[in-house]
Amino acid sequence: MFRSTPLLAAGMLSLAATGAYAQDSNLCGGVGANGQWLGGDEASSDLSRSADYLEQMALVLLRNEYVALFTMSEPGEVRIEAEGRGSGDTVIDLRDAAGNLVISDDDSGGNGASRAETFLDSGTYCVSLRSFDGSPLTGFVRVGRPEHAALTAGFGATSMPAGGECDLSRAAPITLGQPVTRSVDDTPFYSLVLDQPTAISLTAENPDADPVLALYDGQGNWLAENDDFDGLNSRIDMADPLAPGQYCVALRALSDSGLPITTTAKVYDPEEVMTNLYARGEAAPGNVPLDVETCLSGAA
Repeated sequence: MFRSTPLLAAGMLSLAATGAYAQDSNLCGGVGANGQWLGGDEASSDLSRSADYLEQMALVLLRNEYVALFTMSEPGEVRIEAEGRGSGDTVIDLRDAAGNLVISDDDSGGNGASRAETFLDSGTYCVSLRSFDGSPLTGFVRVGRPEHAALTAGFGATSMPAGGECDLSRAAPITLGQPVTRSVDDTPFYSLVLDQPTAISLTAENPDADPVLALYDGQGNWLAENDDFDGLNSRIDMADPLAPGQYCVALRALSDSGLPITTTAKVYDPEEVMTNLYARGEAAPGNVPLDVETCLSGAA
């Protein structure tokens, strides 16, 4: 399934064991403190100047993550991918040097692999790889420019990046408290208008379609994204009230974009959120999590 040559794979195995680690404990908000440079060291990890893609073999321990680092000396389009051995189901998060989440993906590479394509400014970036179910995982992490060979087959659709991916001109209206059932092929975007500050929840339901939700403001700025909150259904909880104005809800289907998906926008209900945390085993009745906001942001 992997496309690495034996020589490259051997090199990556060695690199995974002996590659240079980052020394900055604050890199990517602390996520990159123990990350390894994809090119072997910082100087060799500049994707803008690399003749080919950068790749590492990664070992993800139980309920842990593997972090790979690279730099961009010039702005440009990039493709970030991860593929596990066997039945491994990868999830990737890309963060900038300040720790801001740039893009996240679960299954866009196909067959449980991850793939995300976006435009990056110059700077340092951290790719976090984890297993979807928390189990140990061995796989590959690859970053490349569009002209470089891809690691994964992909679904023919890119992930939703932080900004610029929502088209309000093609959006259908959606109203708080009124579910809408349509396919992604029919309606990939919804327009939500808030006339006063409102905390909201968004859900997309049909596990056979495997929906992915993303929320943008009226200027196209990415606010949140979720895949597989509840099984293969998605949910976004915005606990802090959103300002009045127009918002764009973007929808993708990782399995079948022709299947109907029920999309709902509603007023945020803290009791419902806690019930969801109980159901998912992230809190027990009578025991409030020390940091509920952390739980919520992890689910969004």
